[in-house]
Amino acid sequence: MCHQIHGLVTLVAVELTVIYLASGLPQSLLSPECQQTCGDVGIPYPFEITAGCGLPEYVLNCTSGSTLSLTINSTQMEVLEISAGALIVHVQGLKANSCADAVGGVSIGSSAPYAISGGNRFYVTGCNASGSFTTDYAEEVGSCHTICYLNQSSSPFCEASGCCTVNIPSGSRRLSLQSQASANSAVGCGYASVIYPPSYNATHQSVTKGGIQLLWAITGGTCADATTLPGYACSASATCVDVEDVPGYICECNKHGYAGDGYFHGSGCLDINECAELAANRCSPDADCINTLGSYTCHCLEGFNGDGYVDGSGCVARKAKFSQTILLGCLAAAAFLISIGSAIFWRLRTNHLEAK
Repeated sequence: MCHQIHGLVTLVAVELTVIYLASGLPQSLLSPECQQTCGDVGIPYPFEITAGCGLPEYVLNCTSGSTLSLTINSTQMEVLEISAGALIVHVQGLKANSCADAVGGVSIGSSAPYAISGGNRFYVTGCNASGSFTTDYAEEVGSCHTICYLNQSSSPFCEASGCCTVNIPSGSRRLSLQSQASANSAVGCGYASVIYPPSYNATHQSVTKGGIQLLWAITGGTCADATTLPGYACSASATCVDVEDVPGYICECNKHGYAGDGYFHGSGCLDINECAELAANRCSPDADCINTLGSYTCHCLEGFNGDGYVDGSGCVARKAKFSQTILLGCLAAAAFLISIGSAIFWRLRTNHLEAK
């Protein structure tokens, strides 16, 4: 009977899942025609290489099937990594040589859905070298000066001849670098540049190949504004997260029991079947795991009592208690029969003796 009920619950859950997916809310999966990688870099929605696979503001190019690039204000940047709300890019010319009192920088512009992240670091390296930077906010200026053969920073991207670093304000759209001539050019020219430290530590163990981090977001207002508009990008089960520095928002599947990119026209947020893997659920070995949308339930098998969860009361076999009761009953019955048999025996023996 219990197995029949469990089967019915499973059937209902499956039918509800089918109805849920048929509604089109979280399952707008990307077309197989959409290129989702370039080299070793994944291309999540809303970015696109193939037209119609993302949004036009996030068009990328894949060269020779291995080099992914983004063009902003006629500046081509190699894309090293894309994640939720951020991407790491390598920008040619983002270095100012101190021997030439050079300048460098990057400009994003006001209309692009990107901004420079505060996770980047401005640094100057060289012997007695100086450098400075400005942003599109006139009051945002940073500078530092190196001391020969003294690293004033423990950052791994700093060179042994001397290095200093300064934080960069988050949300700016223009970054201009300047480096002044070293006092001692005999030891070589220093330079000023910008790097996102994890891009050097992780994959690209070279300052010349390290990248900077850009923030990205779906433009069109905050989550509070966007949810009322027809072009709202998040799927029904996703969470909208404001990105103030762009400004805009991103979509995430951070609700328990769901996985995906969170976008209605991406992979959406799909239910995770926790019952498919033992490590993903807390059901007792003597319980059935029933998957539900965003969660699961545990039900003890027939013949067991409990809530079905390993961290709860679990499942305790009823037959163990029943066997104990039967054993005690049998012992009591045996004792009764023995006493009756003994009484009959002594009665017969007494009658036999009296008859003599």
